[in-house]
Amino acid sequence: MCAVAAVLLAGAGYAEVEDMYWLQRRGEVVTATVVDEYSSGRSGERIDVRFVTRDGRTVETDTSNYLDAEAGTTIQVIYDPVEPTRLQAADYGFDYWLPGVFFGSGSLLMLTIAVFRFRD
Repeated sequence: MCAVAAVLLAGAGYAEVEDMYWLQRRGEVVTATVVDEYSSGRSGERIDVRFVTRDGRTVETDTSNYLDAEAGTTIQVIYDPVEPTRLQAADYGFDYWLPGVFFGSGSLLMLTIAVFRFRD
């Protein structure tokens, strides 16, 4: 059971770090309309946003990576042109510490389990 938790923890951390990496490298900033603001249980506060990509596609998706937004207002978002649903509010920042802690903790736990399991 610990091994499953370790893999999930490391996987979640890696996915978040990867999202931030691609947003930093190829992200484009556009204006989005906040369609809805809601709480989604364990995921916390989220917003639905709608925006038009630079190549003219309309995208509607959600994010929890925002600082302050209310339904009906506009905000700046940074999105990945290759995967437009990968986005966050432009003022949210690119903080790697929390995903890094998840990835590092999960990886360390997997290593510890492997050492104790196979040390005989």
